[in-house]
Amino acid sequence: MSQASDRDQRGRYRLAAWAAGWLSFTVVLFSYAQSLSPTINFGFSGFMVAAADNLGIANPPGYPIWVIAGWLWIKAAAWMGMTEPHHPALAMNFLSAFCGAASAGMIAWLIPVTAGRIFRGKVSPGIAAVSAITAALLYAWGGIAWSQSVIADVHTMNTAILLFMLITAAHWLETPDAARARCLYCSAFFFGCLVANSRFGFLFAPAMFLLPALGSWRGARDLALFALLAAGVAATGLYSPFPPPFPWLISGVGGLMLLYLARQTTHGRTLLQTLGWFALGLSWMLFPILASTLGTTVQWVVATDPQGYLHLVTQGQYERISPIANLYAVLHQPERLQMLAQSFGKMLDWQYLWPFWCVAGFGWLMAALRGRDWRWQVFLTLILLLSGPVFLILIHRPRNDLQTLAFSRVYYLPFSAVLALLIGYGFAALLSLRSLWSKP
Repeated sequence: MSQASDRDQRGRYRLAAWAAGWLSFTVVLFSYAQSLSPTINFGFSGFMVAAADNLGIANPPGYPIWVIAGWLWIKAAAWMGMTEPHHPALAMNFLSAFCGAASAGMIAWLIPVTAGRIFRGKVSPGIAAVSAITAALLYAWGGIAWSQSVIADVHTMNTAILLFMLITAAHWLETPDAARARCLYCSAFFFGCLVANSRFGFLFAPAMFLLPALGSWRGARDLALFALLAAGVAATGLYSPFPPPFPWLISGVGGLMLLYLARQTTHGRTLLQTLGWFALGLSWMLFPILASTLGTTVQWVVATDPQGYLHLVTQGQYERISPIANLYAVLHQPERLQMLAQSFGKMLDWQYLWPFWCVAGFGWLMAALRGRDWRWQVFLTLILLLSGPVFLILIHRPRNDLQTLAFSRVYYLPFSAVLALLIGYGFAALLSLRSLWSKP
């Protein structure tokens, strides 16, 4: 295929992606608006609305992006006459609906763009668009997504940020060169935003660590080298036999040497800039300190106090994550593993019926057997595992009652969104099965 025809084909897939994305967004937003909760709801809805309305500090980890965006959204909704000036709950509920609809639109946009690369044009743009719209609506109208998109809660926004991260990562993996490095930087920035707005984002650190390495083998080599050197510098500083301040001096000198070495190579400079954009996204975590300094009305903790800020950012009173203890319990207690599997199945029954799980599995299998974009498939599979089974082990609930399941299921909304991409690939592969198995 010539370069001109390849460019034309990518243009057709992008046109199909934009059409599917906007159509899905519009339909989903209209359906959410018709079933929107008119006021505050159960859970932390009331406190989070109050925090956004007063530009304060919500419950740990503070949700700074949600609070700032919610405050602006409330002011804009009142100014445009969408809500009453003293009725912020309805505006915040609509913000959740907007984020949920945006997530559906991004799913529908991402499927045709990546399916065209995976299956090398053997899936037509029209079939890719129809499959994308179907998958996006299945996600948006599933039990977990719909329940969180009509009340004031942060989970739809976190899912939207994750999908922004996936879109920019997909652009980077399409042609991972210096010209596309800005897509890598944007993906790192959205990853920082996700971590700042929810500690759930730390789960994706292995995938984001691997993302620069998927670009090229030289990038993988440099990344492994710098990771080993950084680990050596950190270990030297932490376990040095010398008394302070010698460990700090050793770590400082080692860090400066590491920065110097990184700046001498092209991939090293790319990694440094990627870390810088991640830190920029993470800087939202400074907002609670500013809010406490200004003395806002609603403050879960006093963030200017070091202990209060540490308590806020670690989300300590809700989630005691002990990966080693949880993994040991899973491996040595078969009944615990069975309970986890049952909980996982019940939670996901709220979102998708079992035939769609089969479609998702078929989509992943066809992408592995007949696909050509191995970088994107490796990255997407890792994201799926981290947001599903790995998260289940790290932060599982020991009980299996309805109240615990209802509380835990909202954390699997990002997993459901990533699974929707595989469902879209599955539908596209089923509708193009003959052409996929034909000889090139």
